[in-house]
Amino acid sequence: GASRSQVLVVPFSAVRGGDHLRDGTCLQRFVIGPNSKQRIIWDMLSVTVVGYDVLTVPLIAFDTLTSSLIMIYCGLATTFFWTMDIFASCLSGFYREGIIEMRPRKIVAAYLKKWFVVDILIIGIDWLLILVQSDLADLVGVVRITKTLRLSRILRLVRLLRVLKMPQVFDDLMQNVQSEALATALSIVRSCSLIMVVNHFIACGWYGISAWGDPVARRWVTQMDDEGRDTLYRYTTCLHWSLTQFTPASMEVHPKNSAERVYAIIVLFSALVTFSTFVSSITTAMTTLRRINTEKSQQQSFINRYITENKLSIELGSKINNFVKAHNMKRRRVHEDDIQVFHMLPDTLLLQVRHEVFSGKILVHPILHQIQDTEEVVVTEICHRAMSEVSLGTSQELFCFGYKLKKAYFMQAGVMQYHDELREGALYDQYEATGPESKRWFCEIALWIKWETRGRLSALWPSEFVALDAEWFGKIVS
Repeated sequence: GASRSQVLVVPFSAVRGGDHLRDGTCLQRFVIGPNSKQRIIWDMLSVTVVGYDVLTVPLIAFDTLTSSLIMIYCGLATTFFWTMDIFASCLSGFYREGIIEMRPRKIVAAYLKKWFVVDILIIGIDWLLILVQSDLADLVGVVRITKTLRLSRILRLVRLLRVLKMPQVFDDLMQNVQSEALATALSIVRSCSLIMVVNHFIACGWYGISAWGDPVARRWVTQMDDEGRDTLYRYTTCLHWSLTQFTPASMEVHPKNSAERVYAIIVLFSALVTFSTFVSSITTAMTTLRRINTEKSQQQSFINRYITENKLSIELGSKINNFVKAHNMKRRRVHEDDIQVFHMLPDTLLLQVRHEVFSGKILVHPILHQIQDTEEVVVTEICHRAMSEVSLGTSQELFCFGYKLKKAYFMQAGVMQYHDELREGALYDQYEATGPESKRWFCEIALWIKWETRGRLSALWPSEFVALDAEWFGKIVS
């Protein structure tokens, strides 16, 4: 019988970077892309839930905290979330050699090879711990053993294996941050948070090694018991002790037995190795952030000096400042000229890059598409010699009245407004594009004859174009 779904097989050489690979299975419509809003929201929830585990799992050292009703319900909610994450992972596309893999079979196969076993192990232990804390625990004899041996405390530590997923999740989220200053600030926050997490673990370990130690031996926590200190005071004391190991500071708590002394030595030695790394990364990020802010401040200072020294009107100066602020808030696409390494590529490789970058964007024009059908090498040469990229910020002009056209422009993204200067600058039309499929091009007349513009085309929103040089086009097609 006929197959219910058809799978489109595309030669790998025909696939370009950033393309989505899909098939015709019934599950395809449920698959979400790695940069989709749904995936970003889910990743942010994952970071939040992992953060909760990182903060609460070490608190097993404090019995009164982990046994509270709120912690039990939160544990149930996080376990349910991670159970659903297994299904979400089976329906989330991923990057493979620059290609976005969206085929369900490939996604499931990759997940089974990488994280499935670990996730199932952790989820199984999580549900077992929930069973231990429930009323059904008395009906299961094996569960009583875990209570007796305090094995459940150790099993909770397995949850921390999920932290191994976080670097990739952070990298995926950071790819959506376009501001260099914001990315640098987030890296500083990330380093500071990591320092606090490390100190949180050390503090909980410091309390646990004393509270769970030999009750006969001298322990520093005994003084807390004698004074009747509450859990919050005990935790903050441990955190204070942990922070003093990273800095030249002192406090009233000291090791009282061999186990505590050995733990203190290990922590102190580890602090010598790791703290300098943390400080170095934060210092580097702060230097980068300071450089970015200094460059912006310097440019703003030059603008203000220029306006003052040349006695520009207040209205014009305000327009310039507002434009610069708006321009700084938006980041244009990365162009070939921005990547210095591309200048080192051999011509054969650079020709392939430019053909794949530009051909799909200019073949929306019927004449160029006809040339492609008859003389493909001509289009390849046009892409290699005659094409360039143009970015416009808000209010920037692609051309104005009386401009001698030298290029044809193919709109890729943004919103443009055309004002007819012969009608006293009245708005004549507005154009919007979200990609090459929008089929927007301007000034194609420059490819055939000399022409001066009769109006003004400006960007209402940041816009992107690819430009076809008329002179080079004439040389190539002649």
